[in-house]
Amino acid sequence: MTVDEILVIDDDPSVVGLLEEALPWYTTGQVTTQRDTGVAAQDILSGMRNPRIIVSDYDNCNASGDKQGGLTLYGLLQKAGKLPAHYIMISGSPRAELPPLPEGVEFFSKPLQLQELGKIIEKYD
Repeated sequence: MTVDEILVIDDDPSVVGLLEEALPWYTTGQVTTQRDTGVAAQDILSGMRNPRIIVSDYDNCNASGDKQGGLTLYGLLQKAGKLPAHYIMISGSPRAELPPLPEGVEFFSKPLQLQELGKIIEKYD
């Protein structure tokens, strides 16, 4: 289990690749990735993962067909008492088109402004 982990969850391989390359410049933590929010939830709830920061795509469609995967994952982790210290939601949809996000969740629109995201990661590091 990795404790000092930043978990990136997105079903778009280009976003995952971009964040895998960029985030290590802003953190001493290990950056790991997952494409399915359902698998990520299982890993965290089982204790296999214990990320300090989650960067999750709001619109990530998981194997069950849930199109609000990032928000659903947040709710599952909150209910189980396993929320990470910091949760960052990303989306290709404008913020105004999404329902209200839970208090304390940071939000970034795609295309991502890596320097701005990096500043948030550094702040939490």
